[in-house]
Amino acid sequence: GARYHLTDNSSFYASAGTAYLPATNTFKFVQPSTTRVDNPDLKPETSTSYEIGMNNRLGWGALRTSLYHTDYKEKITLGTDPTSGKGQWQNIAVTKVNGVEIAFQGDLGNGWLPYTNFSYTKAENQAKAGAVFTQATRVAPRKLNLGVTYEPNSTWSATLNARAVSGLY
Repeated sequence: GARYHLTDNSSFYASAGTAYLPATNTFKFVQPSTTRVDNPDLKPETSTSYEIGMNNRLGWGALRTSLYHTDYKEKITLGTDPTSGKGQWQNIAVTKVNGVEIAFQGDLGNGWLPYTNFSYTKAENQAKAGAVFTQATRVAPRKLNLGVTYEPNSTWSATLNARAVSGLY
């Protein structure tokens, strides 16, 4: 990744990364189980992620924005075995995730620190290479977090959080 400071209070960043999740025996073999079945053919998951964003410090807080994209190959997810109807760790050939996030962290003084962030994520699965992409489940298209922390000194603090999550999660 890299960061470029436009001013003392504003910066732009870009990053790229890759990840590997092995298909360990914990995923492949779950027996004996009354709710899941084995999948000895499970493949490892790989992904590549890209993100660009801006950070801006204001006199009363900080504003952050970002755009992100991740490509997964052989994504490991909990699916349903078509034969038994039980849960099974399975691979999804291709998953593409695109999103945008905006966040604000304020400082109202006297220890009051409000924050909020909103993200929109579009995640699509391609069950088999060449198939039509479908909306991914277990990925909420919209998430909103709100909260406030009261931290009058370095000895203690209290936080109140609220979260709204859209469907398909």
